[in-house]
Amino acid sequence: MAWELMKTEEALASLSSAPDLVPSLDNFSALLIDCRKAKNLAFANRAYAVTCNCGVESRDLIRNLIVPMFVDCGGLDFAHQIFRRYPVWNEHTWTSLIGGVNDQGNPNAAFLLYNQMEKVSIYPSRYTFVSLLKACAKMKCLERGQSLHASIAMEGFEQDSFLVSALVDMYGKCGCEVEAQDVFDSLPEPDVVCWTALITGYAQRGFREKASKALEQMQLAGISPDVILWNAVLLAYAEHGEYDLAFKQYTQMQEQGLLPNPVTYLNVLKACTNRAAIKVGMKLHAQIHRIASCNEGPLGTALIDMYGKCGNMADAEHIFDKWHMKSVITWNALITGYAHQGQFELLFDSFDKMGKQGVRPDVITLLVVLNVCCHGGFLEKARRYFRNMYSEYGIVPNIKHYNCMMDLLGRLGLLNEAVAMMEEMPYPPNYVTWSNLLAACQKWGDVELCRKAFEHAVKLKVEDARVFILMSNVYADVQKWHQGTETLEIHENER
Repeated sequence: MAWELMKTEEALASLSSAPDLVPSLDNFSALLIDCRKAKNLAFANRAYAVTCNCGVESRDLIRNLIVPMFVDCGGLDFAHQIFRRYPVWNEHTWTSLIGGVNDQGNPNAAFLLYNQMEKVSIYPSRYTFVSLLKACAKMKCLERGQSLHASIAMEGFEQDSFLVSALVDMYGKCGCEVEAQDVFDSLPEPDVVCWTALITGYAQRGFREKASKALEQMQLAGISPDVILWNAVLLAYAEHGEYDLAFKQYTQMQEQGLLPNPVTYLNVLKACTNRAAIKVGMKLHAQIHRIASCNEGPLGTALIDMYGKCGNMADAEHIFDKWHMKSVITWNALITGYAHQGQFELLFDSFDKMGKQGVRPDVITLLVVLNVCCHGGFLEKARRYFRNMYSEYGIVPNIKHYNCMMDLLGRLGLLNEAVAMMEEMPYPPNYVTWSNLLAACQKWGDVELCRKAFEHAVKLKVEDARVFILMSNVYADVQKWHQGTETLEIHENER
């Protein structure tokens, strides 16, 4: 990669220094493709400037390479600007832009682009469908996924293993394991990518036995799982907090001759989230220490996080103190550890030290701190931190920060202030907002506000029985109060 970057740098330098030299379109194409592979936005900007200086940026061949180059180099906004300048684009450019907006976390925008693409009669390729299926998986939008499946069948792509793996992944993430298995079974000879999609889908949904069985079947079919598959399975177990299964699979992976990579260690460490997992975490620490320096970087952060969540703050602090250049991510790991262990004073001290050392907190830091304020009842601290988020740190509070503040106000009986904050926040209240308010209203006996919060929570159609239990408790409390009043009236009448 270093050699490729050097070649691209040399090509850009020679073109910039010789303005009278006009390369062929093929040479321009090769340059743009090399810049795209380098994923270097500075290179992309320079390459685009050269095409403009030479007057070739509007040629069909060139401009259909410029947009994908900027997308892959992190210049999505500028890619959009160029895209809007011309009415006609090929499928490759449309697909690149669809994939770019989806990767940036905007799956709805990906479908808007796809609708526009259909209107101008550009036929999707297998790559277009894969990007859209990923968007469906992100949104957990089964209906759109099924529609895409029908389109894939109409285009005759049903036996394409590349697409089958994306379909299996989409159905799995939408909670349709039967459909995922059916699509997988339709392929005569599934490859390792398809097996990975199926197995990780089962693991992510908590179907451990099915995941293990599929892994065995894969090996019986003569296909050896690669490190990518093992890492995906380990991550799925980690997300469910199943450290014992994660470590078992990690051991099995090595028994089969596969060496773990840094991602492997990160995923297994992520599974160690309670005191029972500390022995597993310490074994991993020893193994990592033997093969690489883990004092700094993602592995060091993961170890601090693991020790903090497992209740061993001494070792977390030991790793943290060895760190020379501490980033906000490192500080967040330590602060989160103190939060898990209820060591609130140490958390606030660390937050202050962080600022004194010139490290600005991020949205995660402030969320952890506000959560601690909420559960510890530190109202004035919470008000100060929340007030300073934008003025001092330049952080715009998101709905999670607002929910923390409203939860704290509700716990302390400041219901009017909580409602006022809810009405002023720049986001529509979500399920957490209403359910927290409902819990506070039950605690402080505000029946009318309880009813309002309950109605709004139910409208959001979240599968959670908590609000129904809370509302049931409210009515039970009201009934007890009425019964107590009636008993008092009977006693008064008897006198």
